[in-house]
Amino acid sequence: NRAISINPKYAEAYNDLGNILRNQNKIDASIEAYQNAIKIKSDYIVSQFNLALPLLLKKQYNVGFKQYEWRLHGQGIEVTPPRKALYWDGCKNLIGKKFLVYEEQGLGDTIQFCRYIMKLGEFKPKIIFKAKKSLHGLLETLDCDLELIDHICPEMKVDFEAPLLSLPFLLKEKFDSS
Repeated sequence: NRAISINPKYAEAYNDLGNILRNQNKIDASIEAYQNAIKIKSDYIVSQFNLALPLLLKKQYNVGFKQYEWRLHGQGIEVTPPRKALYWDGCKNLIGKKFLVYEEQGLGDTIQFCRYIMKLGEFKPKIIFKAKKSLHGLLETLDCDLELIDHICPEMKVDFEAPLLSLPFLLKEKFDSS
């Protein structure tokens, strides 16, 4: 708070405050701190992404997953963003198209979010899912047109691609926050 009192336009201080408040489980206050950072510096990727976390904790899933997409824009990010020419906007027809989905975090997130592979399957693409080999036995039970791979070949031809944790946003999933 001292840094903010000295310089009320210090976006990084608001972001740090948001982190502290989120860690103290002061979720509403952390949202406000991140929003203040973004008001000062709208292209502040770290705060834009950090805002997603308390929103998701508050079960504000639609806006939270939209904010979560900011993880694809930062430096030193841990997930490969989809190539621009292969980005699916959630609207283009997928019937018969090859759609590469790739894991981006640990086994638990892959298991939790693989349900969106089946939702993607409702659009009738040929889904290629890059996941750890140790999960293939479980993932083979998904009820959709699915090919499982454990590495991406550079010569692989696909029409669209997305990281797994982008699917709730791209599918415009509607969540019941009750």
